[in-house]
Amino acid sequence: MNIVQFFGHVLSEKIGQKAIACSGIIRLSIKDSNKDPETITANELKEVFENSLLERLQRIGFDNANEVSNYMTSQLMKNHAIFVMNA
Repeated sequence: MNIVQFFGHVLSEKIGQKAIACSGIIRLSIKDSNKDPETITANELKEVFENSLLERLQRIGFDNANEVSNYMTSQLMKNHAIFVMNA
């Protein structure tokens, strides 16, 4: 499982949407930040969750976009070892 799929699944569980759609949101958010999903670092992904993902969720009408962004950042920190091993 790659990072986009992993965090797509995490986002899916948080917002109750399909994992494939959430993986797409993660991938697009990374691309919005001019980063490569295949080589993104943990610090860059944290920035994506705090900015691009937050903006994307707000644009599509999630009322709790800030909460979701914070949750994704906390999950990144919680799963940092998995992220590093996958790099």
